[in-house]
Amino acid sequence: MILALGLVLALLLSAIPAMAAGSVNAWLSADSTSVSAGSSVTVTVSAEVDSCGSGGVEVSFDSSVFELTGGECTINGAPLFYFDTVTRDGAFGFDYGVTKPVSGSVFWFALKVKSGASAGSHTVSVTFFADGTPVTRSINITVACEHTYDNGCDETCNRCGGTREVSHKYDAGKVTTAATCSKEGVKTYTCSSCGKTKTESVSKTAHSWDGGKVTREATCSKSGEKLYTCSACGGTKTEETDPLPHDYEVIDYFPATCTENGGMSFECRNCGYTYDDYIEANGHSYENNCDEECDTCGETREVEHVYADPEEEGANVTWLSDRTGHWQECAECKKPQEPIPHTPGPEATETEDQVCLDCGFVIKAAVSHTHTPSGNFLGNDTQHWFLCACGQLMGQKDHHWTDKGIQDGQHVYKCVICSRVKTEPVETTAPTEVTTIPTESTAAPTTRPADETTDPNYKPVDHVGLLVQWWWVIPIAIVVLAILGLGIYVIIAMIVAYRKPGKYDAKKKK
Repeated sequence: MILALGLVLALLLSAIPAMAAGSVNAWLSADSTSVSAGSSVTVTVSAEVDSCGSGGVEVSFDSSVFELTGGECTINGAPLFYFDTVTRDGAFGFDYGVTKPVSGSVFWFALKVKSGASAGSHTVSVTFFADGTPVTRSINITVACEHTYDNGCDETCNRCGGTREVSHKYDAGKVTTAATCSKEGVKTYTCSSCGKTKTESVSKTAHSWDGGKVTREATCSKSGEKLYTCSACGGTKTEETDPLPHDYEVIDYFPATCTENGGMSFECRNCGYTYDDYIEANGHSYENNCDEECDTCGETREVEHVYADPEEEGANVTWLSDRTGHWQECAECKKPQEPIPHTPGPEATETEDQVCLDCGFVIKAAVSHTHTPSGNFLGNDTQHWFLCACGQLMGQKDHHWTDKGIQDGQHVYKCVICSRVKTEPVETTAPTEVTTIPTESTAAPTTRPADETTDPNYKPVDHVGLLVQWWWVIPIAIVVLAILGLGIYVIIAMIVAYRKPGKYDAKKKK
């Protein structure tokens, strides 16, 4: 092959007039300068020649690392006369008998990294010939190591000695040195793949303190001290104990009033420490919203009773009335207003009453007026009654009390007629039950009856009707007595007739 190359070159040289090439320059470039086993790298040969009639390349590399797998002349019109990938010889030529300049890529070749090639930087050299003038250039190609390791956890490559990061598969660990209250322990972890171990410290255990011994007694003004000893290592520690509570006694006191704060002064019997504790004013106390006088201090206040406004549209006004006028009771405390004079309506006639235009009270009754109970029972602590619309008192009777037992420490009594309730202390004997019914009064009161009430829980009872219902007993009693008298009379008459002499003698003669 070398001989053939020589012949080719000889032919080229004989065909072209002998001349020396002009200025010659060459350089190499590779598509990668770092490759691994089994991969290839392409090297390009570029040149800059003023004029050249023929030329060639010669490639040099470590055959234990690379093998030449191909190549090609890239000069337009310059055929590849010869190229031996084994001997790395090659030649190419230009237009026969003609010289021309060369600029740029003239040749490329491919190198493949052999399996098992040694890792590291390897030099590849190329000699470029231009009309017999040689120019040699080199390029370094780095071959990556085909790392080999003893196992999956081996960190060092057996070929190049390079290291890598690995993740060991450690077990849950085992305590190899037990911790105490004075010294840390050791825990060892083992990789299940390679057997490598690592250790970690184990925290000290807690001291086993005893119940402690008082080394300084506490007082109410100073903390105490207690010494504790570890039963395992003999170590000690001290802790402060809280001061004792003060033992207070009251040394001064002034009570609170409705408007002023009160207070108490305390002093510790042991250390003499004092402090004051203030008591807030109690505030006034009233039985209800309308109570004018404080139950505690007697101070009075102005109150506004709640009465319906008769002139307000839709107002629900409940009037109480008598001959003196009409009034309302406070919605809160039932206190009556001062009576308002009646507003007389038209004069009474034979059939029509003269009534107050505001409350409907009968100022003057019609000639044909019939007294009729109006509203619920009214009453006081001793009697109850009805009131006719004309002011006439009707059915005035004493209460009929019944004992309802003891409630909240008091005897409770309730009228069975009007449902009025009264209470008496437990020691007080309940009043004698009243059974007599006084004669109904026909005189109309001139003022409002004392303690009258319109309690809606009172159940109105028609006392006149009750009296009428009992009149039937009288005629029945008369009839019964008449029958009894007649019967007695008949019996006596029969006895007398039986004992007449004529009849007796006649019977005797027989």
